[in-house]
Amino acid sequence: MNRISKFVKFFFYSKFIFGYPPAKKVLIYDNQSYEILKRFFKSSEIHVFDTRHFNSSHYFKEKIYLRLIFNLLFDFKISKKNYIKNYFSKVRPKLVITIMDNYPAFYALKQYYPKAKFIAIQNSHRSALPGDIFYNLKILQKDKNLFCDYILVFNAVLGKLYTSFCSAKFIVAGSIRSNFKKINHKKKLYDLLYISCFRDRKEDERVHETENKTWKEFRSKEEKLIKNL
Repeated sequence: MNRISKFVKFFFYSKFIFGYPPAKKVLIYDNQSYEILKRFFKSSEIHVFDTRHFNSSHYFKEKIYLRLIFNLLFDFKISKKNYIKNYFSKVRPKLVITIMDNYPAFYALKQYYPKAKFIAIQNSHRSALPGDIFYNLKILQKDKNLFCDYILVFNAVLGKLYTSFCSAKFIVAGSIRSNFKKINHKKKLYDLLYISCFRDRKEDERVHETENKTWKEFRSKEEKLIKNL
């Protein structure tokens, strides 16, 4: 993405607010985390730190606080790092939490605001495929500025992978989405349970922006597997 295109998208996908972000006990990193995590906290305690200013209209109008920008311009300290530092100093959260566990940028935040507890919750399956968190594991392991207090993971194997690049403690908690569902013990028990990673996407839509594989191709493997179980 060239600079002009990036600049245009930044303004097009941003909602500019003349003021400071409010002080809150809980700062949720990334808007997509909000729908999952809001049930754990009082709405009056929560503020969302937007991260998708260059993304599609599905995450339209991500917030930018102009007074923070003006302060940085006045002090000749305009940069993304300084914006984040000032943002956190205004919100003054006690907890920063996310389900975007595959965003390396999240693990860099604690160095800017060490006063808060940082928690990442594994949201989906993780791999070493292009675009996923462990694809550049060796590069991440060289970064000495990645921190998190706790990472909630599906299993201990993944927990050890996370803590190989991030100074953190991991807790095996399973899938937070699955844990929302109550188990009906009255239903018939089966010897084999298959858990699909189905997503309600169009067949010609790409699974990931770095790959050419479509959802139709992706689902065909599952269909073949299920028929042969």
